[in-house]
Amino acid sequence: MLRSFPLVGAAAAAPTGPGALEPSSDAALVAAAIGDADAFRPLYDRYLPPMLRYLSARTGSPDLAAELTQAAMVQAWSRLETYRADRGSFSSWLFAIARNLAANERRRPLPVAWETVGDSLEDPALDPHSAAEASERRARLLAVIARLDRGKQDLLALRYAAGLSCPEIAPIVGKNPEAVKKQLSRTLALIREKYGEELVR
Repeated sequence: MLRSFPLVGAAAAAPTGPGALEPSSDAALVAAAIGDADAFRPLYDRYLPPMLRYLSARTGSPDLAAELTQAAMVQAWSRLETYRADRGSFSSWLFAIARNLAANERRRPLPVAWETVGDSLEDPALDPHSAAEASERRARLLAVIARLDRGKQDLLALRYAAGLSCPEIAPIVGKNPEAVKKQLSRTLALIREKYGEELVR
């Protein structure tokens, strides 16, 4: 029976950003993994990094994110036979489990902690002066995001921390892909507007 997998090193090894996942082969992997913990490993390795980033953003705690990621993976493996490919992608099904666990976690801080996924926003090749300016811009941006409502923050976390596409996000949040796309566009426009206001203060 699957109890846990080691988390060390996996997050750095996998591709990041929207579109980095490869859902096309998930169905075959799911079929092979039903009742076989070893066969679940490719799915675990594929989705561990984006799930850690997403849950880190949701909880603000790397330790709690790791705990919830393990719980989500174990729950997913134990319920693989209930997944139906004709009802949506495996990534949507898997992240719905993670999202529900995060929502039920009473220890989580209220705001989405975007600073926990900030490493992906910074360029390590920048010189110290440019890095300081980039860090200042990032701090202003995070301040703007922190003032968004929870729904908008969660949508951003699913898109940019987890790297899910709009069609993958849609069944998780109970909307159609076009509605998700429009809400993301409106949210990004709001961020740009508020970010501009932040600059002139």
